[in-house]
Amino acid sequence: MSPSFGKLIAIEQKLEGEYRACHSKLVTHCEEIGFYRGDQWEKHKIEATFNKLIEHQQNVIYKKLYMGCFDALLVKYGASMIGYTIVGLPVFGPNNKIYLKKV
Repeated sequence: MSPSFGKLIAIEQKLEGEYRACHSKLVTHCEEIGFYRGDQWEKHKIEATFNKLIEHQQNVIYKKLYMGCFDALLVKYGASMIGYTIVGLPVFGPNNKIYLKKV
């Protein structure tokens, strides 16, 4: 039921590597980009890789949030509900009259 966080983190690392490579390429070739007036193209390219990275990170954060809430509720309240059901079955269950006569 849980999303594969290992795969999501691997994708995040790949996108971060692409962004860093794009940024490094910009720093390396800044003079040529300035000479040929390619600043808008490079700006668009860097913004696109950065936006892909940010969107993916937001997606991972939301999934972690929802899974954390679900897990916390399941552990905190799920165990209590099951325990109360098991303990209360003799008193409130289908054969409660037999149990109450013995007590």
